[in-house]
Amino acid sequence: MKQRATVICKRDGQVLYVRKPKSRWALPGGKIEAGETPAQAAMRELCEETGLKNLDLLYLEVYEKDQVTHYAGPGLKQAFATE
Repeated sequence: MKQRATVICKRDGQVLYVRKPKSRWALPGGKIEAGETPAQAAMRELCEETGLKNLDLLYLEVYEKDQVTHYAGPGLKQAFATE
């Protein structure tokens, strides 16, 4: 089962989105690599996609594909938040 980490960056009532391939907008995040914790993957993806680093992440939840519409396909998603 694929696992992904997603980060919700919110500041002053605004949420950060990144442009994905084919002009899609999405929350920063991506695949959890072998040997990586979900939090490490979330921070790595956030840095790769936005340049932001060393932020405090708050773990939110794990959810499955059928609980939310998500472009990545089936699998478990790990959600984190930061301000």
